[in-house]
Amino acid sequence: MQYCCESMQRHIEYGEFEYHPSHRCICCFFRRRRRNEGYGQRMLNFCPFCGTKLPDNLYNKYPDELEKAVGKDFCDITEDEIPEEFKTDEWWKKRGL
Repeated sequence: MQYCCESMQRHIEYGEFEYHPSHRCICCFFRRRRRNEGYGQRMLNFCPFCGTKLPDNLYNKYPDELEKAVGKDFCDITEDEIPEEFKTDEWWKKRGL
């Protein structure tokens, strides 16, 4: 994937942000305010470096499209039933999303 700016590219390469191709989203990790709460993860809608709006993530569309492809309710689909295209960005590119 081509990112919006060099800063975003570096942060993803160094593992400070994470790109999930199957859901088309970029997440950042942060330490929670209270020490004992550990870490959290947040999906980004805008690049924190250049302000570019990032593409909409596909977390809500993924289950619906997977159900159509497999022919079962999302909750009933086992890991070995998930088509290979749904483990990458192929499924949403193929559907023009």
